[in-house]
Amino acid sequence: MTAADGSNAVPARRLPGTGSGPRALAALCLLPVFALPLAGCAAGPQQLPAEIACTTQFRPDAGSSAGEEAAQLVLPRFDGMAATRQQLSTGTYRLSGSYIGEAPDGRAVSLAISNAEGKTLASMLYQLEDGSSLASRFGGGHGFTGLHYIRDGEAELQLYCTAGE
Repeated sequence: MTAADGSNAVPARRLPGTGSGPRALAALCLLPVFALPLAGCAAGPQQLPAEIACTTQFRPDAGSSAGEEAAQLVLPRFDGMAATRQQLSTGTYRLSGSYIGEAPDGRAVSLAISNAEGKTLASMLYQLEDGSSLASRFGGGHGFTGLHYIRDGEAELQLYCTAGE
């Protein structure tokens, strides 16, 4: 078939079951029914919680539960440029951390772990898009950070953080 401009025109073909008949009309009528559940899946960002709780387990000897201590560092949400760092001492470890909810540089949870002499053993920064970043749940209930092990000599500290309510 040749078109008026001299090019080869390919006739349009309809697939079976398409067109302007009753089936097409029924499909158009059902479109809003199927689109409604999909719109619910595209929910906006989750709200940030009021606090972050970091749970620790200190063991003087990594291979034994003798003398172990459990403690929790609670980081209240701070909106602004610089949050006051919260402190916790457990066994031979010193923890400090902050939780910034809304600031020009973004949202973040910052942790630092040092030994009794003040030597930094580990530091972690979790940058957050919104509250959904805090919803990750690793196996064992280890929050959005997963379970960390920090060793200093024979001593061991286990640490994980979860979003508060």
